[in-house]
Amino acid sequence: MPDPKPFLLAAGIFITSLQSIAQTYINLYQGTAPNSISGPDQEVHTANAAVDSLTSKVSIPGLTIFLSAEEKATGTAVIICPGGGYGTLLTKREGSDVARAFNKLGIAAFVVKYRLPDPNIMKDQSIGPIQDAQQSIKIVRERAKEFGIDPGKIGIMGFSAGGHLASTAGTHFETRYIDEAGSTSLRPDFMILVNPVVSFNDSTGHIGSRDNLLGKNASPEKVRLFSNELQVNKNTPPAFLVHSGADVVVPVSNSIEFYKALNKNGVSGALHVYSKGEHGFLSYPSFEEWFGRVVEWMKVDFSLDIKQKSRNASHIPGLIMYSSKSVIPWILLKLFLIRYRVQLNLRDGANIMRFLDIRFCVRIVFLNVANQFSSPFQVIPAE
Repeated sequence: MPDPKPFLLAAGIFITSLQSIAQTYINLYQGTAPNSISGPDQEVHTANAAVDSLTSKVSIPGLTIFLSAEEKATGTAVIICPGGGYGTLLTKREGSDVARAFNKLGIAAFVVKYRLPDPNIMKDQSIGPIQDAQQSIKIVRERAKEFGIDPGKIGIMGFSAGGHLASTAGTHFETRYIDEAGSTSLRPDFMILVNPVVSFNDSTGHIGSRDNLLGKNASPEKVRLFSNELQVNKNTPPAFLVHSGADVVVPVSNSIEFYKALNKNGVSGALHVYSKGEHGFLSYPSFEEWFGRVVEWMKVDFSLDIKQKSRNASHIPGLIMYSSKSVIPWILLKLFLIRYRVQLNLRDGANIMRFLDIRFCVRIVFLNVANQFSSPFQVIPAE
């Protein structure tokens, strides 16, 4: 009997190729990043039971690009800054997972793997992250046509310390930390701040994030400069803020003070505060709950038009519908299964069960991966 391992390996390679189609990773800079000190790449990826995965010691910044299906595209884009206290990055829970949720709505998403402050790899650690955020905005805006997005509909989103970075991008855009002589606007068109660190003051700021970004002996002037509730003006882009009043890690006053500053300067904003829920919304509210409020705000304030597929005669409840993009992968899957079946002696009952198990597993994995990466097929639920 033939060994099934080569065929399962081929299936794994095939599934991995689907992932590469769904997303692309690029370095933020061609060559050496500005403000950097040369040294070895010591980036670390760690599994974490609470948040899936952590990325730390980032010295080579990059951008993972998630583009929605062309027929769904709304022209809107969101640049996502994962949180982690400026000491690590929650690249899945507060990065790729959120990007894929946006993709399902026709919104392009770009997850920033920004440099984490470290005097050993940066000449000025306080500006490394904002340099990478501004570079991300620059890339997305300059390549907007290629990405199929409107250069005037590029927002930035951040979680916790990533929210501080996003709010820094939204309040410091008149200072060009990169491309000083450039003409491309570095102003995001809107901000989405999720349980964000905003202030660095002693009473409401997150001191761990402040120390990681500015150092333990930061001057009062530097603390004030990066307390972003103090940097809001009439040109600050609109913002949506969501926070838990029970957050004991980053006080809700960070969001409240930023919203008050927006209101004082006549800038449109929305603030939603949940009475319960810990920092990071690990147990409450659910992702669908708070993310749904983000989408509603985008619909109302930015006329976000989420394209729904029309239900015509070909949309049969419970049936998987295929587009031209999904036909070839399914043909390849069929060929793989046929080839394996031919090499098995199916007169043997055990071999029959093994074949059926392999076929079932491969199909389930294929469906899950395709759905996770916003595949071109859709399951139409029965009404």
